[in-house]
This record gives sequence, structure tokens and C-alpha cells, in this order.
Amino acid sequence: MATRDPAATRRRLLDAAVAEFSRAGRAGARVDRIAQAAQANKRAIYDYFGDKDALFEAAAAYTIDQILDAVPFTPDDLPGYVGRLYDFHTAHPESIRLATWRTLERDPADSLGDLEPYRRFVDVLASRRDADPAVPPAELAVVLIALAPAWVLANHEVLAVAGTDEQHVAARREVLVEVVTRIVQPR
Repeated sequence: MATRDPAATRRRLLDAAVAEFSRAGRAGARVDRIAQAAQANKRAIYDYFGDKDALFEAAAAYTIDQILDAVPFTPDDLPGYVGRLYDFHTAHPESIRLATWRTLERDPADSLGDLEPYRRFVDVLASRRDADPAVPPAELAVVLIALAPAWVLANHEVLAVAGTDEQHVAARREVLVEVVTRIVQPR
């Protein structure tokens, strides 16, 4: 008889939920497909997460944790940081698709997720000696975070015209790093 591993089951459910929710959004996702992909009982979703909405939020938080773990924030190298975020989103497009669904489907009156990582990010941007006083740190945070996945979210026809091979992907990264360098350079 196989031994139960609740942590492994929970992780499989989260991985399957990220895939399903990033493909279909909260409304279009099906818990049956998530359970099947995770090789888990559908009841496990309700036992671990409560309901579909809670699973969606857990999948979003799980993805954010993966990004924070994989791409350490380097305030002294913002262009490099955004370049590494680009690399992550290019390798894991489901991360930004899930975040986009969350933004599109979330009622603004809903409670927000964990704000602490974002507060720290903005505080560090504010404390930079070379910070441009004309660019509020929270606005800079929005720009930096939005630029990294821009190509994952870009119009597919424009990307097809521009080129999608590895050389073009690398060139886009170089452009992104250069743009961020110009944004954050002291005047």
C-alpha cells in the first residue's frame, strides 16, 4: 500500500491548478481537470483549499512564491533583476497568464494578497541613492514589474513578424535591460 504524502499531494494540486487556471482563468477552470492532472481525488481540493476560489488564490500565491524564490531582488542591479524576471516569465509563461487572469477576474473590493513583498520592493526603490525624485518609487515598481513579462503578453502577430527564435528572445532581453538601464540611471 502506498503511503500518503499530504505535502506532495498539495504541491501536485497547486502545480495542476497553476496550469489549469493560467489556461482557462478562474471561471473557465474545472476542478475535475485539476484533480485528474494532479492524480488526486477531487475531494482533496476541498480538504486542502476549501473551494475553487481559495484554490485559485493559493495557486496565485504559490506562483508569486516561485518567482520570489527564483528571482532574488537586486536593488543595486535593477536592469539585471528585470532581465532575470524576463527570463523567468519567458520560461514560465503560465506565471504571468495566471497573474493576468487574477487581475482581470478579481473584484477590486476583494481582499488583497500579501502586500509585504511589494512594500519591501517599493521601500528599497525609495532608498536608492540614485533614485530619480521625479519618479515615485511605487510607480517605478509598477513599470519594472510590467516590463519583464511584456513579450509574454504581447500580441502574437507582432511577435511572429518580429521573430520568435532564440536569437530574437535574447535580443529582446538585451533591449529590456537597456530600457531599464535608461529608466533608472541618474540624470
